Amino acid sequence: MAVLDQEKGHIVVRIVFAGPALSGKTLSIQSLASLLMGGSTQNIVVSPEEAHGRTLYFDWMEYIGGLFRGYKVRCQIVSVPGQSALKGRREHIIRSADSVIFTADSRRENQFSNAKFMQEMLPWLESEVADIPWVIQANKRDLPDVVSIDEMRNALGEHAQDKTIIPSQAVNGDGIREAFIAGVRLALLRTQKLFDSDQVVVGVPEINSAQELISFMHEQEERLFTEQTLVNETSVLDEMHAGDDVHLAEMILSDDRDLASFEDVLEESEGVFEGEQGFLDPEQLLSALRGETTEETTEETTEETTEETTEET
Repeated sequence: MAVLDQEKGHIVVRIVFAGPALSGKTLSIQSLASLLMGGSTQNIVVSPEEAHGRTLYFDWMEYIGGLFRGYKVRCQIVSVPGQSALKGRREHIIRSADSVIFTADSRRENQFSNAKFMQEMLPWLESEVADIPWVIQANKRDLPDVVSIDEMRNALGEHAQDKTIIPSQAVNGDGIREAFIAGVRLALLRTQKLFDSDQVVVGVPEINSAQELISFMHEQEERLFTEQTLVNETSVLDEMHAGDDVHLAEMILSDDRDLASFEDVLEESEGVFEGEQGFLDPEQLLSALRGETTEETTEETTEETTEETTEET
């Protein structure tokens, strides 16, 4: 959400490039940096923890230009990862946007993936304060077998019928500045709505740099991992207290970890799995719970019976 940083005299807005994998989001930001700043983009665009040229978290650049209500407009320009597995990372960034530049691949073969990504994104654009506006960047117009603008609009469906579509070629910068300007205009229109309803945030932006954003995302992921781990452990305890012990033993056996790693969990079950020599190994545990008799147990029983018979005689 837009932030009024009175100390620096800035209105801070976030413009997000979002779209399916390999649609050209990173190259669009790099081209934009070159167009706005000139020269090399090496120290302008930050891409933390990328792998083999693929964005894993985001690309980030900043640009200050123009005035809004007497304040300089400071743009945080951020891209999102398009890979299906990284849905959680892009959701957070898209929800934090003031406007979205939907970077779509113009090639015919990719119209389904464009529409699929758009459908995923739409709920994230809804806001109790003011919905996040978006514009379509029809990228890769320089490649063969591209669809027409009208075909792309129809492929995207009803939600795209009233949206501006800007053709672009990120590889040479064509249309990139125009898409960015459209994104900034939409962000400032949303910011005006926030001013009109006295809902604009005043202060320092919660995220003020690429480093702060990556640190925040790492903390969020660690917290979610910890919460999921607790949920899994609670599920194990619930299984035990429900008396479904055989199912629990099978669940433990299906895990690659050593049974010792479950000692804390097993202790919570009042020692129901504890044998004379401490915790049973996984195979013995499962056999015991199923009521099966191991060869070792059979031999011990036979020996005890023989000894008792001899003593009685």
